[in-house]
Amino acid sequence: MAFSALGTLSLLTVTVQESSAAQVAAEVREVVPSAAGQAPSLAQGAGVDLAGQTCDDVTPRMLSSVARTGEDKILCLKDAKPAPEATAKSTPAPPQVQDARGVCDTQPNRYFYDRFTGCVNTKVGYEVIDTRTGKVTGTASFTAIQDVTLQTSDSMWHSEVSLRLDSATGSATGLTAAWRTTCDSSACTSGDDAWTGSQPISVGKVLDGATTLTWAAGSGINQQKFGFRNTITINAGGAVLINPAWFAFPQQIRCDNDFGSGTRMGCVFPDYIPTLDMAITHAGHANVGWSMNNLIDKWGWQGKGQPLTREKDQSVRDQNRAKICEDGTWKAMPDPVPTDSCDEFAFAATNQSGGQLGLTGKDCAQIRPAQENGQWVVYYYGSVSNKRCTIGHVPLSENVSVGGSLSNFYQGQRVLDDEKFWLYVH
Repeated sequence: MAFSALGTLSLLTVTVQESSAAQVAAEVREVVPSAAGQAPSLAQGAGVDLAGQTCDDVTPRMLSSVARTGEDKILCLKDAKPAPEATAKSTPAPPQVQDARGVCDTQPNRYFYDRFTGCVNTKVGYEVIDTRTGKVTGTASFTAIQDVTLQTSDSMWHSEVSLRLDSATGSATGLTAAWRTTCDSSACTSGDDAWTGSQPISVGKVLDGATTLTWAAGSGINQQKFGFRNTITINAGGAVLINPAWFAFPQQIRCDNDFGSGTRMGCVFPDYIPTLDMAITHAGHANVGWSMNNLIDKWGWQGKGQPLTREKDQSVRDQNRAKICEDGTWKAMPDPVPTDSCDEFAFAATNQSGGQLGLTGKDCAQIRPAQENGQWVVYYYGSVSNKRCTIGHVPLSENVSVGGSLSNFYQGQRVLDDEKFWLYVH
């Protein structure tokens, strides 16, 4: 029976639907700026309550109080208006790292993230109000962009930021801006300024800067999640600033020291499910591809089955392999498969291994992938229908190769115990 390269296994999807980030390879979502105060939760989304924090909440009593100090105008944050949703088209291609800055440069009030990079683009508007008349005498509108880069093997993460003044009217003059990024937890350094002090900004001008924060893992701490936010302080000549604008980066970071014998730290966006990309170059890969296509669970196939999850415990992994490959079902075939070995799927290093599902080798489909006349064919031994696991006859070096790819993937993507991942086989 011919084996087909899985050209339809598309794992790159960009969407703004309210599905969980765990269901897609990358997401673009809405982000709404707020004023100083309690950070809105992601669950609140565009409906976050900004009461008590914007120009809409400036009262005559407040204006009179400021006027008595001799100030004739105040500067306040306008109510944030969410942009309409927009959905990018999905593409039938293997997952790729996209240009995060390009995404956020062109999509106002949206954010993007993958495993190690992210960006956010948000609009910030201010009004100048006359303290004597209560009338708006000036407005200013800004675009704020932040690009975040996490490190695969470092506890430090970096962001490049930019602030552009899009428009300014009336008494919104003599504007200056400051930007500070802060962590919401004592787990990381408290904060960093994107540039020194408050810098002048005029219409069309862009202030560029950068911030760096570091995870400060305590003794015995293996992993932590936390968020960070950006405070943008705008001042206008002769105006009293009521509240600076701020926005939280919409995704939490997780840092861990789970690899390199607990010495190699690194950080990821954990809500992004990584994908192990596997081109079919030998029988071990073909064994995986056939199994994804034909086992009833379709483990690891995004859109068809559920993600695989890592099993970290070596003793459990050994037990998984023994239950599938050492129950007497699998027999070596040295003639058609030199250095024949038992290659099981789902991997012993996952919670979806047949052994962990309570199965043994006799419950699995037994196959032998072989390349003939330039294409992969699969030979069956007994029934392969309605099976949840596979035992494949694969040369030992190719079996080891798949295991090495999985191990390198775990380390490179910092996949922790029980954490989800997808497969892309082509």
